Amino acid sequence: LRRNPQTHLWAIRIHTRDPEYNLQREAEAQGVKGDRIHVVQGYNEKQHLYVKAAADVFLDTPSYNAHSTGCDVLWSGTPLLTAPGDKMGARVAASLVAAAGCSATIARNEEDYAAIATALATRPRALKAAKECVRQAKVGSPLFDTPRWVRDQERALRLAADVSFSFVDEAGAPGARDFHIVASGT
Repeated sequence: LRRNPQTHLWAIRIHTRDPEYNLQREAEAQGVKGDRIHVVQGYNEKQHLYVKAAADVFLDTPSYNAHSTGCDVLWSGTPLLTAPGDKMGARVAASLVAAAGCSATIARNEEDYAAIATALATRPRALKAAKECVRQAKVGSPLFDTPRWVRDQERALRLAADVSFSFVDEAGAPGARDFHIVASGT
C-alpha cells in the first residue's frame, strides 16, 4: 500500500470489528492512510463470485491459505497471489495456482510476495497477463477439469481397493493392512 498510493485493501468482516480497527491502526503506523482500508460485512452466496471478480488481485494470507475461497477467486477470473508456507494449510493456494498454470503469482518469500504485489498494482501489462492466465485456466487447466478429476479419483479409489484387498489376515479376511497411496498423472 505504501508503494502504490492508488491501491486500497478490501477485507471481509467475519465476526467482530476488531480486525478492521487493527488493520487501520497498523496502516496508519506504517504511513498509509486508514481510509484506504475497507472492511465490509460478509456477503451472501449469490454475491460471492461477483465480489471476488471485482478485485484486481486476491492477496492470500501466509499462515492459512485460501482453500475453497481460492478456487472461487480463480474461477471468478481474479489472480491469486500467495506464498506457500511450511504447513499443509499454508500451501493449498500455491497448489491451486500451480494447477491453474499461473505460477507467476506464487511468491518464494515475503520480499517476493511484496514485489509481485507491487508489480501487479503498478504495471498494467503484468496485471493483464495474470488475469489472462486465470481466464485461460478456466478452459484448459487441471484445476477446473472436472471430468479429469473424476477419472483420477475413480482410478485412485480402484487402486486403493485393489491394494487393500490384496492383503489378507490370518483368517483370510481382506484389507488387513494400513497403507498410503499416492496417485499422480492421468
